[in-house]
Amino acid sequence: MTAPAEDAEAVKDRGAWMDVGLDAARASDAARSADLGHDLSHAEDAARPADLGQADVLGQDLGQVEDAARPADLGHPADLGHPADLGQVEDAARPVDLGPADDQGQDQGQDQGQDQGQAEDAMPPACLGDEDCDNGDLCDGQERCDPAQGCRPGAPLLCDDGEPCNGQETCHPVQGCQAGIAISGCCHQDDDCVAPQTCGGGGEAARCGCTPLSCEQVVGACGLVDDGCSGQISCGPICTDQQRCENGQCIALYPQQRVGIFYLLWHAYAAQAMMQIPAERRLSMEDVIRDPALDPSAMLQAWGLMSQAMSFHYHMTPERGFYCMYRPRPGEAPYAPPHDIDACDTISAVAEAHARQIWGAGVDFVFLDVTNLPRQGVFTDVLGVRPVEVLFEEWRALRDRGEMTPQIAVWVPVVAPEGGARPTYEAFLNGVYNDPRYDDLVLRDAQGRKVWFAVNSGGIPADPAHVAVIEANGGRGGMVVVPMWGNLSAAQMADGTAAWMQPCQTLDRAGREVFTAIIDPARGCDQRLQPQSPIGAIASVSVSYQLNYASLPFVAAGRNDGLTFKLQFATALRAQPDWILINAWNELIAQPQHNPGFTDQGPLARSMGLLPAEDGSDAWLWVDTYGAAFSRDIEPTLEYGDRLYEVMRSCLRVLRAGGCGAAPGEDCCDLRRTHNLVWSARLPDPARAMDTQHILTISAEEGARLIQEGWEEVCAPGVDASPEVCTATTHLTGDGPFLLYAQPGPGRTLLYRCHVLNHHHFFSASATCEGQVVEGPLGWMADARSSEAPRPLSRCYNTRTQVHFHWLGEACPVDLPDVRHEAALGYVR
Repeated sequence: MTAPAEDAEAVKDRGAWMDVGLDAARASDAARSADLGHDLSHAEDAARPADLGQADVLGQDLGQVEDAARPADLGHPADLGHPADLGQVEDAARPVDLGPADDQGQDQGQDQGQDQGQAEDAMPPACLGDEDCDNGDLCDGQERCDPAQGCRPGAPLLCDDGEPCNGQETCHPVQGCQAGIAISGCCHQDDDCVAPQTCGGGGEAARCGCTPLSCEQVVGACGLVDDGCSGQISCGPICTDQQRCENGQCIALYPQQRVGIFYLLWHAYAAQAMMQIPAERRLSMEDVIRDPALDPSAMLQAWGLMSQAMSFHYHMTPERGFYCMYRPRPGEAPYAPPHDIDACDTISAVAEAHARQIWGAGVDFVFLDVTNLPRQGVFTDVLGVRPVEVLFEEWRALRDRGEMTPQIAVWVPVVAPEGGARPTYEAFLNGVYNDPRYDDLVLRDAQGRKVWFAVNSGGIPADPAHVAVIEANGGRGGMVVVPMWGNLSAAQMADGTAAWMQPCQTLDRAGREVFTAIIDPARGCDQRLQPQSPIGAIASVSVSYQLNYASLPFVAAGRNDGLTFKLQFATALRAQPDWILINAWNELIAQPQHNPGFTDQGPLARSMGLLPAEDGSDAWLWVDTYGAAFSRDIEPTLEYGDRLYEVMRSCLRVLRAGGCGAAPGEDCCDLRRTHNLVWSARLPDPARAMDTQHILTISAEEGARLIQEGWEEVCAPGVDASPEVCTATTHLTGDGPFLLYAQPGPGRTLLYRCHVLNHHHFFSASATCEGQVVEGPLGWMADARSSEAPRPLSRCYNTRTQVHFHWLGEACPVDLPDVRHEAALGYVR
């Protein structure tokens, strides 16, 4: 986990970019756990599930949604029951003890012989009818409800009629198959055309016309074309060097509103270490999270490759394999160990694929991560400087072949490093930025100035003297430096510093505006924008983001099936800034970090989803990324596919169209809720004996009432977690808050809140609450572990007080007197 001595400082964790709390000493104060306010002190009030239907934390009126008996959508948390129904269904004669059988074989907690963990009704129906499975999309077929297996997909609608001349048929989610637009002059053979016209490329759909070319055949032609009959004709305007031809029109090479994406090139050490492992044993962090038999040490440590990889671990597997962008300069000898890196063998293919994917999505520049590398040296050259040069070389070659690529900018510390070393920024100023070969490749602003992004954080502030050196450019000028960092307060933005990543905001319990990682479409995102940077207004848009350690609960937003990106993009759409910065491309690696200081708290001190490991790797934490669910990366991967790439493409189409109103049916405009926040409350339990009543709620209003009536909120680990939940760093217990899916889906099981009449609340995967009172659904658990839902949710039972409670992360605390483990019901976030 350390670099060679000469470069030790350069290997600082990439999490050091955040001013908001990588220092363990800045772990969230327990004072942030101001009362959420839960209340259930009166038995008669507790039995009135109508209280759950008033309003949730997100300002939604729970009473406005459909009946709680329909588990089709918790996106607007369902009404948790109707009091008129519940009071008449069950009577006080029902057994109140739902606990496991005692030692004499008597079943204390089973109604009519049902086994708590094994009875058939303990497994809920995944759906109640076909309407619960219908996703509203005709194109993917009619979904059906199978009572045994849950929602089953339908057969996709096949719209293609096999006749290319009829145009491309499409499928509308609501209207079904839509006819294509017939192609004028379309033909299959010469007889379909009027002489002297012929059918170009006979046998396939083509256009009638003169051969070899005509303006009609050359769709989107600009300039002069040989029509094959009478010589050259003008098919459209003749474009300049600063224009490109698109649909027969000359348009600017780059749009007035620029869109860029954060681009990582730090892969050389990690990729070459990974290639030394047998293919079937190359693990990503997502693999480790999904398999309880694995721990992080199985990735590199087990192979003795931690040092060679510089501790960089892959959290997902790139679709194109473990590539990198380093090669020695022509005539340059390889570096000595441990920096003896070979030339990466797929550079050209990867560079070309990335250019096509990024440009094709509507992103017109990349800004390259050279942060945390303030001084020149071997490590900086392999990790940062040389890969930047290689990308310029590759994209220059593509442009020379007529392939369009995004422009390029660097994001680098602009400082005087200690010890007299040469600053890293000089390598770019004296190299690529002033190399005439790359004049059109370097990012420029509306005034034609070449754009630099400068690291500007508390740890690495941009030095005004060195900023002046760049902008003077040896007397040539033509440069502009933009200070930039992440997770910025309004005060930090006052000097013009731009945010490359900026969290959504909400109000804390004191009414102050603060960052949050809870993604809620009801309130939007409203991340801060920079209105006055040196190049204009800038908005950042992220697939995920983190407030601190991404692998701890309630600290990272997560991808949320693209909802995080969509809500952040909606803020940018409203603001219409000059620049939009997107996170991120090929940011698939990260280094582990030390635990912030509460290692005595069992599973709550570990990264989500990990079990105890003898080598201590279970206590590693991760900042910039964690598995597939908490990654900011958009590049297609084996674990996540191209889902986020397609979301980005959709949102950029919406941007170019002028908004969702002008782009009907775009995925970017679908803002359905993906998760429900579940608060946990219990009656005071000073000894933490788990012998008092517990309750779970998705209603903030009910939560506030519970606290007022004497209940206590159970807190989450307190490292800059979201303000919607209380946090702590000591006396943590596993019965705290968690997140459930808000929508049904494959591999998900609905969790219900239940009530034993005149006794206590509990939760169950049984739609009948195992014969007790059904209060309503809370949301869906996952049936298998992944980074989307990494934490096991177990149900526990205190035999002495006859109450149930939940436990997160591992089995129930059976070392406590009277506590028994019942079952692990599913997985939650």
